Amino acid sequence: MKKFVLKGLLLIGICAAISVVAAFSSIYIIGNVHEGDYTGCMIDKVQRLESIHQPKIILVGNSNLSFGIHSEMIEEEFGMPVVNLGFHGGVGNAFHENVARINIEEGDIVIVCHSNYSDDNTIFDIMLAWNTIEYHSDLWKILRTSDIPDMAGGYPKYVFESAMIWVRGHANMTNDSCYSRSAFNEYGDVVYKPEDGSDIYKIFNDSTITAPQVNDVCAERLNELNRTIKGKGATLLIAGYPIGRGEGSPPESEYVSFQKDLEAAMDCDVISNFTDYFYPYEYFYNTTLHLTEQGATVRTEQLIKDLHRWMENQ
Repeated sequence: MKKFVLKGLLLIGICAAISVVAAFSSIYIIGNVHEGDYTGCMIDKVQRLESIHQPKIILVGNSNLSFGIHSEMIEEEFGMPVVNLGFHGGVGNAFHENVARINIEEGDIVIVCHSNYSDDNTIFDIMLAWNTIEYHSDLWKILRTSDIPDMAGGYPKYVFESAMIWVRGHANMTNDSCYSRSAFNEYGDVVYKPEDGSDIYKIFNDSTITAPQVNDVCAERLNELNRTIKGKGATLLIAGYPIGRGEGSPPESEYVSFQKDLEAAMDCDVISNFTDYFYPYEYFYNTTLHLTEQGATVRTEQLIKDLHRWMENQ
């Protein structure tokens, strides 16, 4: 029995030593390996967010924003700097909201454009979060205490996959596509957009478009965010996201019902009529949330109208 215990402790010690060596190598030898990827855009988005110390408009949400907004149009219309924090649905709504918390100042307008309001308050894709944050200390503040156990659980896999990328000589490489850090402009908008619409119908026929639902978890977190933002002298608003409208899409009444539920649950203003964000399939490419140049222009014009209407009522 004693020998068994000693062997067990020895094995644990060896595993712990290997883990320490692997982590040390990952941090100090391999380092960051995803800076050229799409996930690398978060470095630039946070830097822009932290660099602006005047009233600004902060856009919060998933890739429906990064692929579906012309920030410069909004900036020119309202005379306020715009930061597009739109990123990736895989990290979840709470992750997106926490990025905005990094620098909210008096006079800011924070606009949430989620495409769902029934999340479970977790990071869905832990590896995506690791590939985004890596060893960038400025990005670690995005994580909440509740995210740490899941992130810790995913760390060994991140270390292994990063090592493989490094060994192959592919660390921090960029690529000529919309899924690259280089595809973004200074505002945080994707400006590299192939206008090939050949896959539009496949996108919509192979997936189900449904009206969002609102759950207490998401509503309570957004209301807490609203209290924090108001305490800083800023404003939280909720606006629409692009919705494909065509054969097989849900009836308008489902979105009207969703909006009523959302307005009832939120302590902040919902400034959009979601039915104003119905767009023909031809305005989309790549996924059911990514807009072509024409689609992004029309969507931005609608958001500008929504903001003007809200401002006139204040």
